[in-house]
Amino acid sequence: MPDTVYQPLKLNQTNRYPGYQFHARIRMDGMPASDTFRYVILTIYQWIRSKVPEEDKQAPELQVPPPEEYASAGTECFAPFHLNIGFALDITPLVEDGVWALRLKQPDTGSDTREAVPGRMFTTRVGVRLNDRGYTELGIRIDVTDPASVGKELDFSYRPGFVRTLAIQPSVVFEQVRELKFGSADRISTDDDWKRLQYYLDNEDNQLPLVVFTHHRPGEKKAASVSIEEFIKQEEAGTFLRFTGPGIAQPFLCTEQDEKKPPVLPYDADKFSRSAFAYALTFVLGDKYTEKLRSRVKKEFGAGDILIIGAKKFRGGVSVVPYPGDGEEKLRKAYDEALLLAQSWSKHKAPYDFGSVVFEAEARKMEQHARILEIVNSSTVVEKDKIVKLQYEMELLFGVIDDKD
Repeated sequence: MPDTVYQPLKLNQTNRYPGYQFHARIRMDGMPASDTFRYVILTIYQWIRSKVPEEDKQAPELQVPPPEEYASAGTECFAPFHLNIGFALDITPLVEDGVWALRLKQPDTGSDTREAVPGRMFTTRVGVRLNDRGYTELGIRIDVTDPASVGKELDFSYRPGFVRTLAIQPSVVFEQVRELKFGSADRISTDDDWKRLQYYLDNEDNQLPLVVFTHHRPGEKKAASVSIEEFIKQEEAGTFLRFTGPGIAQPFLCTEQDEKKPPVLPYDADKFSRSAFAYALTFVLGDKYTEKLRSRVKKEFGAGDILIIGAKKFRGGVSVVPYPGDGEEKLRKAYDEALLLAQSWSKHKAPYDFGSVVFEAEARKMEQHARILEIVNSSTVVEKDKIVKLQYEMELLFGVIDDKD
């Protein structure tokens, strides 16, 4: 009987890309930055405990005070933690140095609206930093790794739940270029408001897109297109066409009576601002600034349209979600399209600035370096063999686990 012929398993190529990126400064009214630093970290621990299996929630390293007891959370409350049971969780706390870092690597489990993709992995990196300028920084990067057989990239990666948990606290303030509002869209109704909008458009430190809602007048209807003959016929009938773009394709048909109706906002922009928080900045444009914005972004848009304007740092660009016409289902689909564009915008944006935030791989290198210095400083005679061993372990460790893992 001939020997069995064994075939080696083929290595599969993968496609890796950033799915979500975010950086902000965080402050809390009436609290020093050191307390804010601990409050943010303890809030993230709550999120971790909600994700790990029930039996692992009792791990001693995860037994920390709730966020509101931040004052009692001394350095001893934060311990390094590693768990690898189908997902990998690493926590590196260097609280005395103002550094806390997490890495969570997990398979795709899908969601209520999306089926899981076999072989897809998410790697979430979170860094919290108390920097030398006296404020707390938060950095988040979620990378997606797909098998090469997956033809379509994930539209967007989910914002970690602890971001919203922090944002809904009245005393917590997120800042990037300026304060990031949670709960309500920014209204552009005065010249000072317009200057603020221009500031975001011009500032190269801003890393978030701008979502701008425009008003619609009740009674306006969009036509697919009209011929010259139809144009003359409607003009003779006493109606007129108001164009928002070149030519006469897709005009708005309205009567003088329609023009007198007050403008309305077709969408709930405040709800959108909550869903899009830490993805985008949300604005509602007053009618009187419509022409100014058209001129500013060099893009035609109509009443009721939604604009997604890219950050100047990443070469801008403007997408328009057209007003779809009357009908709850049509409006819902347009709203969802705009939200998806906002949520997916940070994909592939580079270089993304995370300030002084330290992610997990660099934090572990800092930890190893501190251990070496501790041995050197505590020995009357330098114990070279221990130092060499530690250096070897560090090189061995970070040759496998690095920032690209």
